[in-house]
Amino acid sequence: MVKHRQPVRTLKMVADDDQLVTHSGLLVVEKVAERLGLAAALTDAVGLAFRTQPPGRTLVRMAEMLIAGGDCVSHLDALRDQPALWGEARVAHPTTAWRLLAERLVGDEQIVAPELGGIAVARALVRERAWRAGMRPETFTIDLDAHLITSHSEGKEAASATYKRTFGHNPMVTYLAETGEALAGILRPGCGSPMDAADQLETIDLALAQLPDDVDPASVVIRADSASYAKEVVGGLVDRGLGFVVGARITAPIREAIEALAADAWQPIVTADGKLRPDASVAEAVWPAGEGWPAGLRLVIRREVPHVGAQLRYTDQDGHRYQAAISNLDVSAATIEHHHRAHAVVEDRIREARQLGLQNLPFSTFRANHAWLQVVLLAQDLLAWTQRLTRPTKTWMEPRTLRFCLIAVAGRISRHARQLTLHLPRPWPWSADLIDAYQRACQLRYTTPQ
Repeated sequence: MVKHRQPVRTLKMVADDDQLVTHSGLLVVEKVAERLGLAAALTDAVGLAFRTQPPGRTLVRMAEMLIAGGDCVSHLDALRDQPALWGEARVAHPTTAWRLLAERLVGDEQIVAPELGGIAVARALVRERAWRAGMRPETFTIDLDAHLITSHSEGKEAASATYKRTFGHNPMVTYLAETGEALAGILRPGCGSPMDAADQLETIDLALAQLPDDVDPASVVIRADSASYAKEVVGGLVDRGLGFVVGARITAPIREAIEALAADAWQPIVTADGKLRPDASVAEAVWPAGEGWPAGLRLVIRREVPHVGAQLRYTDQDGHRYQAAISNLDVSAATIEHHHRAHAVVEDRIREARQLGLQNLPFSTFRANHAWLQVVLLAQDLLAWTQRLTRPTKTWMEPRTLRFCLIAVAGRISRHARQLTLHLPRPWPWSADLIDAYQRACQLRYTTPQ
């Protein structure tokens, strides 16, 4: 009897190379931030005095740290310990970054101090530059939503019981659907209601302030779920001259309006690729105008055959599931229904925010965690600008996937004739894409308005 044995492969691990660096893909993100002047804009807008570490550069480094996979301030050491990649003393010590977020930016009494508001001012300025560099969308659709951040510690200020019987915070955020950019966000206690009209309108106002001045508010469409189905919210949107599509709760008057629809009022739904969906249709019903609601609202109903195993609700009829939305847009009912359905993309953006450090809030004070939320939004913006302007991949990648494929790659730095060269692994399947993205970032230009 002969036993066939496979040779055992042994591996020896040593630390003997001073030129190896990790997270080489961050150089593309850093180059985009440099070409757009993000660090300088943040330093000027924040307006804090400094000695060696400009606040803007520290904020950009923290955003890059979140993109690389860190989720607390101390993870800055992963960048700080690589001077060959980032240069000597160009990454702040974690203590400096902690003081910036927990003390210097937030002030002593206000939740949103003027210095912290400067982050939003700088983001709006750099957003305009990024749009002039080639990523300005043709339409402007803002998605509004609130989500929960779970905290298992009562030591975090303003952490409280939520409406889903968990414990933590309940931030409200807005995103631009066309580009994936994060526009605005406010941190709220866990007991904050997702239907709070004041918080919703405040977040929308902050989002509108992020758009360049030449964007007409009448061309902006606000999309929200049924948490915004309230007279105060809808009236506030109308007063601001905004178009909107808001999910509606199927109350008794709306159910009666559905029952009054004729059989020939239902039209097939067309998917994004132009195909008809035989199991779904849309119709426009008569809006049961009530006291206090703005005039001219339209009620659009979607019905579909539930998937196998789905449980019907008491509002469903004839084996169909019904969803309703109200709008003031002067477009077809099918277009309004498409907006209502496409609002689900905001869940993707929120999931990306969680991958960029919003899964857990690292500070104990509410104001510092609000500042952390602004850094997460900055990281989302920077990642969106990088993906749209340098196109490192053919399709949009979420942070976790982009981090694994491009950001985390190791490289070796060599010096010759006063020239630094970063050598990437030859067999790495994304090396060519990363090099191409870096070249695009180096050539990034934005026009100056006359």
